[in-house]
Amino acid sequence: MTKNLGIVVLIAILALLYIPQLFMQGMFVDGTLYGSVSRNFSVSSNLFILAETHDEYGRFIGHPPLLFWLQGLLFKLFGDHFFVERIFCFCVFIFSLIGLSKLMSFIGIKKNHKWIGLVLFSVMPLSYWGQMQNLIEPLLSLFSLGSVYLLMKDNQKPNWKFLGLATILFVAAIMCKGFVALFVLTAPFFSWIIFKSSFKRALLQYCFLLLGLFILIISLYLYEPANDYFSQYFNEQFIKSLTGKREVNPAGRFHLLERLTSEVLVIFIPALLVLFIRRKKLNSMSSTNKKWIVFMLCIGFSASLPILVSPKQMGFYLIPSIPYFILAASVMYVHLLRNINLFSKIKSTVNGVIGGGVFAIGISIAVFNFGSYQRDAELLKAIDRYAANHPEMKFCNVTRPQMTNAMIAYFQRRHGVSLVSKGDCKCNCHLGKEKVIPNQP
Repeated sequence: MTKNLGIVVLIAILALLYIPQLFMQGMFVDGTLYGSVSRNFSVSSNLFILAETHDEYGRFIGHPPLLFWLQGLLFKLFGDHFFVERIFCFCVFIFSLIGLSKLMSFIGIKKNHKWIGLVLFSVMPLSYWGQMQNLIEPLLSLFSLGSVYLLMKDNQKPNWKFLGLATILFVAAIMCKGFVALFVLTAPFFSWIIFKSSFKRALLQYCFLLLGLFILIISLYLYEPANDYFSQYFNEQFIKSLTGKREVNPAGRFHLLERLTSEVLVIFIPALLVLFIRRKKLNSMSSTNKKWIVFMLCIGFSASLPILVSPKQMGFYLIPSIPYFILAASVMYVHLLRNINLFSKIKSTVNGVIGGGVFAIGISIAVFNFGSYQRDAELLKAIDRYAANHPEMKFCNVTRPQMTNAMIAYFQRRHGVSLVSKGDCKCNCHLGKEKVIPNQP
């Protein structure tokens, strides 16, 4: 067991904040919808015909299909249970922690200081909320983080394997959520500008990344089902989002900038205050560390600010940029705390007992809360009661004022029932006045 109590703190956060969520019911409406698409894909296994409901309007073209393919495999493995999405989310989160740890090692953060960045990543409000809500952004974040890491490794020690894997992960990020993953392309440029890395190597990296993107586009274009899927996605989702013909945030175009500022300041203000008061600390920071801070901030802003182009903005769109702000903050905190034994080294057996005890508590909470509700409890109970009384139901007629996105998503995900608003449906659904928790985090 580690002698660093900071790692025990991280284990405690995972055990008390994340593991108990694994077997709780109720999820953000987008994540519930994505779970329905993944479950339906696991049954049909048709790569480019995804469906969220059974009716003629149920074909899903909202995003590239990689998340649904991967999650569909998990449904095949575990079956149709309410916790499948949570297990998928938790696995993505753990791999993200591993990727973040690898990148921290690469930029020179020692093993006994890694807990700082990992804890920040785990408790940052948007990251904590978004990791377990079955959103696309955490998976996009994982693939893009891996690609940036391998590109930096290739700069340090040129290797064709690093380039090839970085390109594969970049293409995977594109297949998660399309053009928003293009911020990975800024990594070679900022590395060349900030670290004065090889210009020829940067060009070679661009050749690999763009070749991978070109091969992907050509393959999708030549394969007719993929061509049809992505043509509809491009016209119905991408173009309409840019032109404001889909969901528009009433808070305005710069809502995302305000959200980004509030999220980032939470982790940077303490370090900035200390550096301002003790300027000698800043002057003693190595030039390499300063460059890493600038580099990570540049990548973080590249992953977030371009989203302002679209009037369709949600706070969780910022999730892929969070790791880079965390890495920049980690360099600052490690510099400030390098001579301070914030968590003293004590006997590893003591840490083992503490870590094991807290982890056991977390598992106990998860078991005790199995099947409990994280949100939308009354709505979920009403839907389950109604479905139990109509076991053969596949379509349900609901009046427009009563129909909500949460109802549509939950009915389909939990019972495979499509809600319609027509007069020709035999089954009429009346749940009563159920309160629905707002969908926004």
